[in-house]
Amino acid sequence: MSKQWYQRRVRGNVCALYCGKTSGFEVVHGVLDRLMMALNEKDYSIQQSGDPMFFSGRGADVILGSKKIGHLGILHPEVLEKFEISLPCSVLEINLEPLI
Repeated sequence: MSKQWYQRRVRGNVCALYCGKTSGFEVVHGVLDRLMMALNEKDYSIQQSGDPMFFSGRGADVILGSKKIGHLGILHPEVLEKFEISLPCSVLEINLEPLI
């Protein structure tokens, strides 16, 4: 019998969420910049994303070298509505494994 059914892969992701009167995109972008500075990582960029989780034109992928390691953006109003959140929110999620 294979033991594969219970094996898991643990990923080292980090997330940040800002929710307030304004969307706070600059806040989560600042968190990303500070995290990358703390890890002494300079070879990253953000590129606009078409992910429907984000407000149109307000989402981006986090790229390290040529690999996507995460995303950030202003959550789409329909996403907020599904979670009964009435204020605008921005979110950041990145996989730390390529960085450590």
